[in-house]
Amino acid sequence: MKNLCIKVNARSLYKLSSVFFLSILLVLYNNCTGSFIANENFESVEGPVNPGPDNPPVDSLLKSSFVCRDQTQANKSGTHYLSKKQYLNTIEDLFGTQVLTDASAAISSIPIDAFDEESRQRISSLDANAIQAYFSSAQAIATSVTSNTTRRNTVFGSCASQAILTQLCVDGFMTNFALRILRRPLSISETSFLNSIYAGAGTNIEKLHAMLSYLLQSPFFIWRLELGTVLANSDNFNLSEYESATKLAFALTDSTPDVALLDAVKSGKFKTPDQHKTQAERLILTTRGKAKITDLIMHWSHSDNSQDLSSLPSQLTAGINMTGLEQAMVQESKKFLDYIVFQTEGTFQDLLKSKVSFASHTGLAKIYNHAPVVANTPVEFTERRQGLLMRAPFMTWTGPRTNLIKRGVDFQKRILCNVIPSPNVDIADDRDVDAFTPAQQLEVSNRDNIAHQTRSPVCMGCHSAINPVGFAFEAFDSLGRIRNQELIFDLNQNFYRYINVDSRTSLARPRASELPIQDAFELINYVADSSQGHECFVRNAYRYITDQSESVKDDCHLDQSFELLANSDAPIKDVIIKLVLNENLIRKIAN
Repeated sequence: MKNLCIKVNARSLYKLSSVFFLSILLVLYNNCTGSFIANENFESVEGPVNPGPDNPPVDSLLKSSFVCRDQTQANKSGTHYLSKKQYLNTIEDLFGTQVLTDASAAISSIPIDAFDEESRQRISSLDANAIQAYFSSAQAIATSVTSNTTRRNTVFGSCASQAILTQLCVDGFMTNFALRILRRPLSISETSFLNSIYAGAGTNIEKLHAMLSYLLQSPFFIWRLELGTVLANSDNFNLSEYESATKLAFALTDSTPDVALLDAVKSGKFKTPDQHKTQAERLILTTRGKAKITDLIMHWSHSDNSQDLSSLPSQLTAGINMTGLEQAMVQESKKFLDYIVFQTEGTFQDLLKSKVSFASHTGLAKIYNHAPVVANTPVEFTERRQGLLMRAPFMTWTGPRTNLIKRGVDFQKRILCNVIPSPNVDIADDRDVDAFTPAQQLEVSNRDNIAHQTRSPVCMGCHSAINPVGFAFEAFDSLGRIRNQELIFDLNQNFYRYINVDSRTSLARPRASELPIQDAFELINYVADSSQGHECFVRNAYRYITDQSESVKDDCHLDQSFELLANSDAPIKDVIIKLVLNENLIRKIAN
């Protein structure tokens, strides 16, 4: 974690003009945007407590910062190759789980993609090794398919197992399954090449293997290429219906278009906005669709992984079943999301405020202070805990002292979309010049320790935003368990003493006094009712779906999704569908 503040060496400052040097550092570090916008109508933040004739209520509608100027505009849309997840999903959906297993050794050499943590833009690219991995994978997949009669007949038709391979059999493959592989009808050059394989030397199995491996190595399979029809007097072009269907499928399911979607295109039932919406509403409720939306929200909330808890002191974990606990934490959050997003078609308010729990693991149930859930029948939290952001995955840490700074940074960046840059290590050579000694740390709370370590003006340029959020979450220990006392351990993990926990804090606001909050429970309530919370969720959802950052040209459809989320009590899944059904689905914006 790089967000621990870097301390300026006092000796270095003494050698220079301290005023001048410090002013330079403040410029470098004061580029954080950590204020909290409770409502775009700032008067309502401090507004009248008792509305009446002299104190009229402020308009309750939330307002975003999106400015819609042109409904037909959209962001530039890049050309993407399939991510590793999309490739795996596509192979499994086309050929089945066994083929994925058979080819796993070759597929494992395809590199895992790297994404920018905030913008979700892919920062990895294909190199020679990756291209070779796709070649090897295509060969292994083709071998698994053609060597098994059932799988071979599924892909090529039962005619593929007859003694003589006929032109009719090859034509049927090119018209049907090959279309599923390339996500569009084959071109003349592609059919000609496949026919040349059929007419060439080799056994039937060898020919079928060559045909299939050729298609799986095609750029039109590995890449989501969009060629469309060029618009007159423009660098932009309209996408074909097959290209739009592909875009919709990968946006909502991280996989290739299924048979139902391709059949809709072939039958002329994927032309109108209503028909696009019908398919989107169907896809989001498929197994792949539910997984994609769950992954999106787990990523947004920093709940997709729990920290390794194996090194926590035994006194901190006493009475907690630790076996499989980390996995149980993540799985419970996913069950909660399935319940909120799909079973009950919940809203953003439900996502952050529902007190429903599905903790069946005895250790997690004890952390959440309720009896283990039986038969997936949910129970409710009875303490000051609610929603997704107050579950264990967001809060766990590897040591007995919580990672207060990580909690603050994650919340500010992902939940409020504020800018919190990593500190530049080159500005100082000694970060510990003012830090408490290990012996001193035993006498103070985690909160006081971090406040002392980050108290310099250089640090507070960002930590004035980071620390208050971290303080609010100090009512939860490294297991995500509610506490009123902090257990202090020495360097040998021996218990030393108790210190009372103080989670009271306040958040900075633009053009208004600070917002006092009692704890994380109150913080979550403010965010759930705020413009900023809703807007940031929409931004993160867009980034995850498109693998790119939003631009001002996206403001119209982002604002429409915001209105659904913030002011119409629309289900979360409907908001995400709205994000996909925009100009980018039918039109390519040239880069």
